[in-house]
Amino acid sequence: MFSAVKEALTKEIDVKEILNTEIDVKKFLEMEIELTKLKEVLATEIQLKEFLVQEIDLGKLLSDKSDIDSNTSFGKAQNDKKSNENDHIVQKQRKDLPAYDYGLIQSLIDEHKEIRFIFNRVMSYAVEKKYEEATTQLDIFNKEIRDHYKKADSELYAYLKTYVQIKYPKREKAFTQLSFEMKNLSIEIFYIISQSPNLPLSDKTYDGFMKEFIGLGKLLNERINRESDLLFKMYEQTNKAKSIS
Repeated sequence: MFSAVKEALTKEIDVKEILNTEIDVKKFLEMEIELTKLKEVLATEIQLKEFLVQEIDLGKLLSDKSDIDSNTSFGKAQNDKKSNENDHIVQKQRKDLPAYDYGLIQSLIDEHKEIRFIFNRVMSYAVEKKYEEATTQLDIFNKEIRDHYKKADSELYAYLKTYVQIKYPKREKAFTQLSFEMKNLSIEIFYIISQSPNLPLSDKTYDGFMKEFIGLGKLLNERINRESDLLFKMYEQTNKAKSIS
């Protein structure tokens, strides 16, 4: 098994041959695993399509010659050169990545709670037909949610975008798509608040308002839940490694 894998990895890839062996080419090109897990993968004889490695030279890694060269003066010089280059890259990455904010996630969680609380007050006053109070709370909600999204964009999303660009460049497109979807949720919320034909709230606009703002509440919960379940956890996990390498 090992020799077959070694041969498959070191030779120039023949796409037709891969197709004939029923390997998913797209998966073959896009899958990623860390270099540190390669020996474990080989030891358990997992199929070739399950351990495609990103941004490493498998040919050199699996070549016996690489071990010989590393013991020669030329090999050592090359290794020293590459080590210096890697150190330079790591230092640049550390410089490019914004500082990790240990209080950011808790701050955003607290803002989520406050935003939900204010929105619920808007709806409660509307149900009670206390239109003036509902309007006052809606103005507060509008300000709070805009401030929150501005903070999330500049501190959470900007940090994660830079992190993904440095650590997982092949995943940048996926993260950009996620950011785009979240931004669209914000735009829909802001549009309802600023362009609603059911404002100002009155007996005449009550039914339309309730239908429209119940929909706004669903959009609000979708964005909050996606941030909490995915992006907040992602941000916290980036701090497990003190440097990006």
